[in-house]
Amino acid sequence: RRVHGAGAAAEECLVPTPEQLASLGLQPGCNAVTFSVRGWRGVVEQRACLYVWPSTAKIVISDIDGTITRSDVLGQVLPILGGQWAQSGVTELFQSIVDNGYKIVYVSSRAIGQANTTRSYLQWVREEGVSLPPGPVLMSPDRLLASFHREVIRRRPEEFKIACLTSLRHLFPVAHNPFHAGFGNRVTDAIAYRAVAVPQGRVFIINPAGEIEVAAVPGLRATYRSLNELRDEVFPNIATHAAAAAAAAAAAAAWCRWCKNAASKGEGTIACSNGKNTVGAQARSIKATPTNAREVPMY
Repeated sequence: RRVHGAGAAAEECLVPTPEQLASLGLQPGCNAVTFSVRGWRGVVEQRACLYVWPSTAKIVISDIDGTITRSDVLGQVLPILGGQWAQSGVTELFQSIVDNGYKIVYVSSRAIGQANTTRSYLQWVREEGVSLPPGPVLMSPDRLLASFHREVIRRRPEEFKIACLTSLRHLFPVAHNPFHAGFGNRVTDAIAYRAVAVPQGRVFIINPAGEIEVAAVPGLRATYRSLNELRDEVFPNIATHAAAAAAAAAAAAAWCRWCKNAASKGEGTIACSNGKNTVGAQARSIKATPTNAREVPMY
């Protein structure tokens, strides 16, 4: 709650102020937060995680039911009975994605009342000793019946996901698109990802047979395991590419400076050594413009 001055009524809100966030002493990464409510039944606590990421972070979005689990319905029922029912190879791929510098965000239209069960399931899934990487779990704030009505009766689960991911997008600078890729299992997932500007070539839809389809390339089939073999092409290492981009930018800047110097001096001679022979070539004046600089890809 926010209180505006002494004696003023408290205003309920879901978004903390910058001052409130600064007072928490948050650290980069995951921060454990506990909400406590005191009432006539005693103290009730709800634990959550608050993530602090850089403004340049690149995010990979993943649905849960039917995407990480093998089925929308059985994926919710079987874990209660002790079965993981997870897609083969999903843990290894997602861990490889995080190892390359990306952040994982899990999004589900499940009701908020299933938050603890969902988080526990994601922490529990393990395949060949590899677990799913930790990350924020964004769920519908509606109650169970409202969520069920939207997803099963109206069949519009993308409404929540679009609103949720749009709010997440607004946390980042306008010039930076944080969304690198998205995984889902329905056409509605593809609709939601396209609505928030996830690149079309990196929208992956997994079918009931465990095959991944690329939204931009109809007919192309892959699996989590085969996609993991291409991880460095589809999810290039951010640190490596950032260093390469910086080096390319520095080289482009040096080239522009040389062009300006050459243009100010008129024609000159460039000498290059080739074994015992020295080859001279006349350098023409080159007017330096922004188009002379090499365009650096951003990841």
